Amino acid sequence: MIGIDCNDDMLSLARRSQPEVARRIGFDNVEFRKGQIQDLRLDLDQLDAKLKEQPVTSSSDWLRAHEVADELRRTSPLVANESVDVVVSNCVLNLVRSEDRRQLFAEIHR
Repeated sequence: MIGIDCNDDMLSLARRSQPEVARRIGFDNVEFRKGQIQDLRLDLDQLDAKLKEQPVTSSSDWLRAHEVADELRRTSPLVANESVDVVVSNCVLNLVRSEDRRQLFAEIHR
């Protein structure tokens, strides 16, 4: 099972709590990844690391950051193609902007 979140505080809390929860319930089959449900190819932890190496300080840097994001989607996707059997949501799908919903369902289908 994979939990997807892009809120740094919630993700940090989930990752810190995971070992204790796993110990208590006897299962350690969950991992938490940083991403957006409508863009499951982009690993935001990897993008953060790249941006720390090369911060965005100009419009050309911003364009380069988009190229870096596209490269990460191609070479090391957050969630691989055809690797998900079921998507369970606690209404987070409803929070995706209307204009991003086609992309959201395309990602779920991928």
